[in-house]
Amino acid sequence: MIRASKLRVTLVDEQWVKIRVGIAWEAEIPRKHILSCRRVSSAETLTKTPDYLRVVVLNDPQYILQLSQPVVAVGLYGQRRTFTQIGIAIDQSEAFVSALGLNS
Repeated sequence: MIRASKLRVTLVDEQWVKIRVGIAWEAEIPRKHILSCRRVSSAETLTKTPDYLRVVVLNDPQYILQLSQPVVAVGLYGQRRTFTQIGIAIDQSEAFVSALGLNS
């Protein structure tokens, strides 16, 4: 799982943010649907919110992306989760936020 996380990275291009967390989750988010990218503290949690998906393997999420439209993530064995908020951890977080071009 750790090796897969390093090989399947999150990608940002002109139209999409492709979040791939090892073999656990994969989601393609249209950039036009991203409302905000908010830095969160480890104490903050949204796990009780039904539209929240946490896609972090070992640590707590660093950022939460808030979306204007629901997106479907695909997990192991074809499992599907619809979300409008996604908790992520990014190795190069400043570059990621800059690539999004949002005011966090």
